[in-house]
Amino acid sequence: MSQREKRSRDESGMEDNMDGEALGTNDGQVDEFATPRADRTAARLVNLSHASSQSSIQSTSTKSRTSSPRKQMRAAERASTGFVHEKFSLNRDTLPPSLSSLLEQLKDINSSVGILPQEARDELRRFRIPEYAFAERPTLVRYPKPGFVSKVLNRAAACDLEREGECSWNVEVHHPILSWVCRPDDVAGLVDFRYCTSATVLAKHQPKGMPSKMVDFCMIVRPPRGSLEDQTIDAVTDSRPGGSINHTDWGCFTRNPITLSIETKSTSEEQGRAILQMGIWHACQWRNIRELGQGCVPPGLEFLPGLLILGHEWFFVASVPGPLGQSVLYSKQAIGTTESEAGIYSILAALEVLRAWSADHFWPAFKGAVLGLS
Repeated sequence: MSQREKRSRDESGMEDNMDGEALGTNDGQVDEFATPRADRTAARLVNLSHASSQSSIQSTSTKSRTSSPRKQMRAAERASTGFVHEKFSLNRDTLPPSLSSLLEQLKDINSSVGILPQEARDELRRFRIPEYAFAERPTLVRYPKPGFVSKVLNRAAACDLEREGECSWNVEVHHPILSWVCRPDDVAGLVDFRYCTSATVLAKHQPKGMPSKMVDFCMIVRPPRGSLEDQTIDAVTDSRPGGSINHTDWGCFTRNPITLSIETKSTSEEQGRAILQMGIWHACQWRNIRELGQGCVPPGLEFLPGLLILGHEWFFVASVPGPLGQSVLYSKQAIGTTESEAGIYSILAALEVLRAWSADHFWPAFKGAVLGLS
C-alpha cells in the first residue's frame, strides 16, 4: 500500500468524537495527492460531485440513526413515555418509604458495617477487613470462603490491567458473583438471574421516538413449573404482546417477572450511556407494569431497582413511576468495589439484600396485584 493510500484510509477511518457519535467512513473519497491526467479530468470532476452528494446523504442518514448520549437523554426527558434523571442525594425527603429504607441499608453495607458474622473474623484476618464489618446478626449469614473472593479480586484486576472488554468483565467477574448469591450450591431458588445482552424491548412498550436499549443481567422470579403462580402467568400472557409477562419476550423472561436489572460498562467514563440504557429499560418496564395493572401501577410496587457496574465500582439506582407516563430514575448509591476484599463482601451483601427484597417484597406485591393471588 502506498503512503498516500494509507493516509487516505487512516483519515477516513476515524469514528469517535467526544459525544461518542459515529462519524462513519467517507466512501468515494478522491485521492487529492494523485497526479492529475488529462484523460481523467472529466471523470474526476464527476466523481467529486458524486462523492459530495453521497457524503451528504450518508451524513443525514447517520445523524438520523445515531445521536450522542447527551442528545438521547434530552430526548428521553421530553418524551411523554421517557424518563427523567434525578439524584438520590437531592430527593431523600420525597422518595417512597420502602426505597428510603433500602437505600439506608445499602449505605451501611457500602461502608462494610455489620456485613459478616463474628465467627468469620479469624478466617478472614489476612484480608484486613475492619472490625466493624463483623456483627452478631450480619447481613451475610452465608459468606464465601477466602479463595472465592481472592479469585474475583484477581480476575477483576486482570480485566482492568489488560483493558479487557465488557464481555470479559461479565463472564469472569459479574457472573460468578451473581451465581454465588442466587445459586447456593449451584442450585437456583425462587430468585435467579440471567445473562441477557440480547433481550430487546417489545415494540409496544418502547418509548416513542427513543432508540431501543438493553441491559446485561436481570434478576428474575422463577415460580416452580406447574405451580398455581406459573399456571396463572400462562393464562395472563396468552393475549399479551409477545406472550410475555415482561416488556421483552427474550427466553424465560416470557414467564419469569424481572425484579432487578443490571447494566455493566468496563470503565467509569461510560456512566452516561449506562444511565441512559437503564432509564429507558426501566421506562419500558413501567409501561408494561401499568398495562398489567389496567393503566395503574399496582399497589406495593413503589420502585424498580437497578445496578450500574462501571469497571470495579458497583452502584445502586432505582426508578419510580412519574406523572403522565414518564418514570424517574434516581442515581446513585455505591454498594462496593472489586478492588478490595472488603468491597467484594459488600457487593455480595448488597446483592443478598436485593435477592431477599425480590422474594419478600416484589414477588408478593406482583403476585397479588397482577396475578390476583395472595
